[in-house]
Amino acid sequence: MRGLILCAVLGIVLAEFLNSKNERRLDGYRFQYHDDTGHYLVIKGLDCYVADVPVGSTLQTKLQDNDHLDDLERKVIGVVESGTGLNRVDLKTIVDRYQDTLTRALCFRSTMYIMDLSGKI
Repeated sequence: MRGLILCAVLGIVLAEFLNSKNERRLDGYRFQYHDDTGHYLVIKGLDCYVADVPVGSTLQTKLQDNDHLDDLERKVIGVVESGTGLNRVDLKTIVDRYQDTLTRALCFRSTMYIMDLSGKI
């Protein structure tokens, strides 16, 4: 029974991963824009950083502009490395807020942060 549940969970995670979760990498960071749940996930080592991406926001527009993603990601790295606008939270807070199985799976054993990008990018 546990094997069946594990297969189901892995199937869901794989399906979400293959469902256009375009992951980009830069300087050891991993970036994923989850447009369906309205958040931006940044992973560095065992730390996960999550930012809200409201529909129609400047951040959403920038995340959809493939020509300038490197610039955006470098600014996000600057925010993470400066430590400003970061609030530590637990995984349950992130799961309750976004209901995203892939984020839950990727950040299961991570230190989680909510990242405020307003006015910083």
